Amino acid sequence: MAANYWSSSQHTHWLLTDEKLKARNPDDRSYLSEEEIVQANIFFSDVFKCLGSTIHLPQRVIATGNVYFKRFYLRNSFVDFDPRLIAATCLYMACKVEECVTHVRVFERAMNQVIGHFPYTMENILECEYVILEEMDFYLILFHPYNLLYTYLVDNNLYHDCMETAWSLLNDSYRTDIPLCYPPHVIAVACILMAAHRKERDIKMWL
Repeated sequence: MAANYWSSSQHTHWLLTDEKLKARNPDDRSYLSEEEIVQANIFFSDVFKCLGSTIHLPQRVIATGNVYFKRFYLRNSFVDFDPRLIAATCLYMACKVEECVTHVRVFERAMNQVIGHFPYTMENILECEYVILEEMDFYLILFHPYNLLYTYLVDNNLYHDCMETAWSLLNDSYRTDIPLCYPPHVIAVACILMAAHRKERDIKMWL
C-alpha cells in the first residue's frame, strides 16, 4: 500500500488523459454517443448515492465504489457487462477496502430497493468481484480529497462559511470524470475556490 498519493497506483497508473477517456466503453460506441455514455455514468453515480443512503455508508465508501465503476468501464462496455451488477459489486468491494464491511446480501436487497428489479444474487456479486479486480489490475487504494478539503478549510478559517458548499461541490465532482483526471489536492482547492466565490469570501492571501 502506498504511503502517499504521489507513490500510489492512482497517480502512476490511473491518472487519465482526455484521449483515454474518449476511448472508454469501446463496444458501446456502436450504439451510444459520447453524450449518452456520459449521461449513463451520471445516472449510475446517482445510483451509488442512493445505494449509500439506503445502506447508510460513509461518503468515502460511496466515492470509492463510484471510481471503481468508472475505471472498470474504461476498458469494458455496458453491452458486455450489466452496469447494475458492476455497480453493486463495486460498492461491495469499496466497503471492504475502506474497512466498512457489509454483508453482500445487503447489496442485493438495496439494489432491489433502488432500481426496482435486480436480476442477480449475492453469488453473482461475489463472482463479479474477481472480474473487476482483474480489470483494475488489482489496484484498489484510493486517495480522496475529503480530508484535504477539511484541513485546508480549517487552516484558513473558512470552515464555518464554506464547508457545506465545498463538501457538496466535492460530492458532485464524482458525477463527472474529475476524480479520474486530477490529483485530490487540486480537486479540494478547486472546490474551496468555488465555495469561497459563492460565499463572497476573499481568499487571495491564502492562494
